Amino acid sequence: MRAARNVRANLPLHFPGPTFAHSANSAVHRLVIGADTPFWGKQPVLRRKYEDAIVPWLDILPYEFEPRRAVDILRGVDSGTFCLRAAYKRHSKRFLLPHHGPPVQFFPQPIAVHAGLQRWYNTAMRIVSWNVNGIRAVDRKGEFAPMLKKLKPDILCLQETKAEEHQSPIDLPDYEEFWNSAKKKGYSGTAIFTKETPQNVLYGLPQDLVRKYKLDGDGYGNPNEEGRVIALDTGSMYVVSVYTPNSKGDLSRLPLRHTQWDPAFLAYMERLQKEKPVVFCGDLNVAHCPIDLAHPKQNEGTHGYTSEEREGVDKIIAAGFVDTFRLLHPGQTDAYTWWSHWQRARERNVGWRIDYIFASKKLQKHIKEASIHPDIMGSDHCPVSLELA
Repeated sequence: MRAARNVRANLPLHFPGPTFAHSANSAVHRLVIGADTPFWGKQPVLRRKYEDAIVPWLDILPYEFEPRRAVDILRGVDSGTFCLRAAYKRHSKRFLLPHHGPPVQFFPQPIAVHAGLQRWYNTAMRIVSWNVNGIRAVDRKGEFAPMLKKLKPDILCLQETKAEEHQSPIDLPDYEEFWNSAKKKGYSGTAIFTKETPQNVLYGLPQDLVRKYKLDGDGYGNPNEEGRVIALDTGSMYVVSVYTPNSKGDLSRLPLRHTQWDPAFLAYMERLQKEKPVVFCGDLNVAHCPIDLAHPKQNEGTHGYTSEEREGVDKIIAAGFVDTFRLLHPGQTDAYTWWSHWQRARERNVGWRIDYIFASKKLQKHIKEASIHPDIMGSDHCPVSLELA
């Protein structure tokens, strides 16, 4: 399903008016919000009497919640109404209840939330990342639909799409598609397919970081016109698909990669992480450690395994991001995501792990599984996946 570009314009601005329903337990009430509850700016209507009534959302959200996010949370609800069981937490204001109907009593107990709200704002989801090396090619090979059927991603991040959205033969009714394609035809490009409408979509690197790191291009072109980054704000986190520039066989693009692209991209991820947790995934075009490629000694200093490129991953980890696969499989060998077309490399599993899913440390406790799927064909890369619980 093709997505409208202006995501926020499609979001409802009003919700049902609030009422209170008395529960079977006389000590607890539920707040029901429907389609006519007005919202102004970033917060719901407030009544002075209940300005200290606070709902602690920490059982739902993995990040430090702020009152300004309240309207965004309500916009994520796809059902007619939802219920909250209010709890009282004096020391940490989170969400202010409007006062209508009978008095409400507050108790320090977990929140009961309608499934529509939890589905949007909890962390439970499966994210899949795949460098398809041309989305039209992988579709012609008949490998794209079987991948979806097997992995069942909630969010699918793609790299090296090599197409514009209108050129793609893939149109999935269960997903909304967001594309960042290269200006150069048939080159590079990223996309994200998602089952839930995002709150916002961000294309490319921010212009202030482009200027700061002088990412205005090299002899190969301008990396900002190559569709290398796209980010979705899901409400509870940012999900980013990235295709890092290749340093080239003669290392002619290593200076841009090492001194410009890598620090600019990391600065962007750190900026997003200040707002909420981040999951970024894609083809980083580097094997981080000797365990991440079949022949580390023979490839020392070659593109994809230079000290400069590996240093970039070191800095990502130092900034508070977790290599999700190595977190759960620290010593697993022969775990690769890319294979050369030469000398039956894939058949012999002589490969490199250059496709990653990194997550903010705040999400570490939610990481249930991180996997590589070498049995899925169609590209010289295989998909990688992350399951959050």
